[in-house]
Amino acid sequence: MALYDFLKDLFSAAQKTQNIELLQAILEAQRQAWELQAENAELKKRIEELQDMHALEERIMRNPVQAYVMLTGDEDNIVYCSVCYDSNRQLIQMKFIQHIGPRGELRAATYECHVCKNQVHTTCSKQADMLALKEFT
Repeated sequence: MALYDFLKDLFSAAQKTQNIELLQAILEAQRQAWELQAENAELKKRIEELQDMHALEERIMRNPVQAYVMLTGDEDNIVYCSVCYDSNRQLIQMKFIQHIGPRGELRAATYECHVCKNQVHTTCSKQADMLALKEFT
């Protein structure tokens, strides 16, 4: 940091004059410069975090009926818990649970969050729905 180097050189020159008040003022300026540098680094980190959150928010697709979210561009079509996302901005992948009928057919499915226990239930009333659910397994 150029300011710190300048203050260091200024302190060395002030030592030769033995001016105590000037030395104290320079030390105080150095301390404040370090504080500003630390605060600046923290602010840069926070800006980066906010930019990352905004980029993630841009990718969120919400299901208007069920309590889950997905990400645009996700080829795996992972289902995340909307309760956890809305409460603390964490993407928690939901567990897929199949409900098999008496003849071995897929009758329904449930997505469950292992953190908050949110559940999303899906029934298979049509053959197309059943095939789509089977693709997730």
